[in-house]
Amino acid sequence: MWEISPDHHVLAYTVYVKDNDFFTLHVKDLRSGCLHHKPKIDRVASRAWAKDGCSLLYTVTNSSKRPFQVFCRSLESNELDTLLMEDVDDACYVNIRNTKDYEFITINCSSNTSSQVYFLNATSLGAGMHKVWDYKSKVDCILEHHQGYLYMFTDAPRDGKPIDGHYLLRCPIVACDSGVWENVFIDDPDMKIEDAVFFG
Repeated sequence: MWEISPDHHVLAYTVYVKDNDFFTLHVKDLRSGCLHHKPKIDRVASRAWAKDGCSLLYTVTNSSKRPFQVFCRSLESNELDTLLMEDVDDACYVNIRNTKDYEFITINCSSNTSSQVYFLNATSLGAGMHKVWDYKSKVDCILEHHQGYLYMFTDAPRDGKPIDGHYLLRCPIVACDSGVWENVFIDDPDMKIEDAVFFG
């Protein structure tokens, strides 16, 4: 698994270590071809870049291979990596990813009984996390950002009733704390949305 920084200067990639049965994260400077001077990181499950390409976020797993912590590593500092989040619920799995435009980093915390989605501003990590989705069951939730709106691609039940497929919601980024999402498409029982990709 690999991810190039938004400025295309650095590559973060993981290598599976068979003897230990986990993935190890390496960081390589693509301009010099050298590995970064900070040590590699064991038990990494997912990773995401800050917009400037100088900070790398990653999740680590515990002894039972559950991703449960989110750390931030500054490539321009010798300080220790910063713990941003820890989920102590043994049933919950934490995953992070960038939105397609690299403006935000999304954090999904999911279990069989809940699905929560947070986001971080990728240009201002110090602004903290914002919770934008909290559902009391396990559902698919993929958060994207496009031209000032947050978009949620989900299969969560609607009006308390399960649905066969996914649908797309959106909310202005300035009103993300309101919890009010609008449906993007007119309801059509004959239409099923398989995926959604944003560009332009």
